[in-house]
Amino acid sequence: MAIVSLVLVSASVGLCADARVTPGDWARYTFLLARRDAKPSVKEVLLTVGPREKNLWWWEMAVEKPDGSAFTVRALSERVPMVGSGGDIGRVHRYLLKEGSRPFMDYRDKASGGPLLPGFDFRTQLLPQPTPGSPFDGVFATTGTCIGGAVQLMETGHGKPLADAGETKLVSLDPTLIVGTGRCFRDTDDGRVTGRDYSYRPFRPEEYDEMEAAGVNFFIVDGAERESWVRERSAFYTKAPVFEDFPNILYRSNYRGMTMFMDEPAILTDFSPCLHATDAANLLRLRVAETYASRSYYGSRALAAQLEKAGVCLGTWELVEWDIPAWEAVYAAAYHEAEGGASGVVHEGRYQAAVFNTVLNDFFGPGLEVTSEELLVLHYAFLRGAARCFNKTWGTSIYGQADPNISPLAVKKAYDMGARYIWFWTSDHGHHVPYREQLELTRILREHEKAHPRRPIRDLLRKPKVAVAFPEGYIGWSEFWPSGIWNNERFGFKKPNEQGVPYGSIVAAALKQGVTLARQGTDFDFVVDGEAARKAGYDRIIRIRTDGSVENSVSASKTGR
Repeated sequence: MAIVSLVLVSASVGLCADARVTPGDWARYTFLLARRDAKPSVKEVLLTVGPREKNLWWWEMAVEKPDGSAFTVRALSERVPMVGSGGDIGRVHRYLLKEGSRPFMDYRDKASGGPLLPGFDFRTQLLPQPTPGSPFDGVFATTGTCIGGAVQLMETGHGKPLADAGETKLVSLDPTLIVGTGRCFRDTDDGRVTGRDYSYRPFRPEEYDEMEAAGVNFFIVDGAERESWVRERSAFYTKAPVFEDFPNILYRSNYRGMTMFMDEPAILTDFSPCLHATDAANLLRLRVAETYASRSYYGSRALAAQLEKAGVCLGTWELVEWDIPAWEAVYAAAYHEAEGGASGVVHEGRYQAAVFNTVLNDFFGPGLEVTSEELLVLHYAFLRGAARCFNKTWGTSIYGQADPNISPLAVKKAYDMGARYIWFWTSDHGHHVPYREQLELTRILREHEKAHPRRPIRDLLRKPKVAVAFPEGYIGWSEFWPSGIWNNERFGFKKPNEQGVPYGSIVAAALKQGVTLARQGTDFDFVVDGEAARKAGYDRIIRIRTDGSVENSVSASKTGR
């Protein structure tokens, strides 16, 4: 009977006082489920200690499942699971995964060259942890937890060498720039069509080769066959797991969960009952928070709900999938969506300078017309400001309605300003970006990336020294909402606020400041006046008051106070 072996090697740091591991030490653990009716996903694990490398240890965890299949985790780290009472393995320098007869996948962070670990509680749930007060049999704890269940030591031994890993396959992943589309199909027209919807078909294996070569590094997966085409690529993917996927799929560093995004929380919220602009901002913030906390498809607990529906027992594991950005048309709502818990905001980019300038003239009067680049700066300033204030991420997605002459600039400008996501929309008439255009824009982006390596995203988010701050509640405007901010007639652009000043005048005052800064070439963000903006580290905040006045303030650190 095949047994998966987990090789654990640990430095003496963190061990019990009398515990000293040596290469070849091993321990076999079996799993116990607290629920009698639960179907087990794991049968046992074999932990084996490998050779020492400087101050690190190679270790391996081989897992056998009830159906006889197996997978093996191998890592190089400071310490070893189940050796010592602390439980944490410390710094990890290599991480590999072998499934069945396939070679070891060597997951690396593209930028650093170091390991890229799985995104789902790797240290605390995917590796066995000793329980407090557990006795030891030699160097190994006898009692512990793993994957939400209990593990118990069955036997230990010495002198088991770590098998040669053989030829490994490098999976180089870049979590700082994720490029892809939200569908697993493409158009068959190979060009733009009008007067009808496009014709579509699923991606074929050779098209994944083509997309990866262009620079796409994210895919949607809808089944086992398509997963087999993408899971060993240097690309992330999402998939709704079935029982047989568990727990293997969670050990893959390129698996991002089952939910790519939360769909349009601002567009899909009815703000008409709101009596004050601050009510609308609060409603959006709470809608996002509630959705993220839920087990619905767009919630952080959707993955756990899917696994439980498939028959998996998660036991005590509160599995969450927090990395779900909002995909949103109302870019000006990004601040309150990030505040509500969205991991990021990706704008639905239908960038057209002529249309945008017409909207500005109609809503706010002449004088705010912008160039294509200024248009992008104005949009991205909302997204970047939200990301900076709440330590989140942002991005843009190109839609079919975007001016094809602006789209190349849009993806490059987003990259330059610190976007994590560059996405494309596939399907639904005019919203669709043809497959060939997606590939070409991806190539343009990757060539720009090669010619202009960028600093870490955190540095790019903190690059602007200036912020333009809207009053609370006024940041929810959009060219899609002609009735007024938050698409509510009570806050129509010509309606007076509590100060007797038209709501549109407040928005126009903020936009005018942004346009002026953009024309000067000054980096800036749009934010909401409040504690988050004050703590974000801007040197200067230009505050728009509800009476229409504009106040320039310099941070205390710049004035010496």
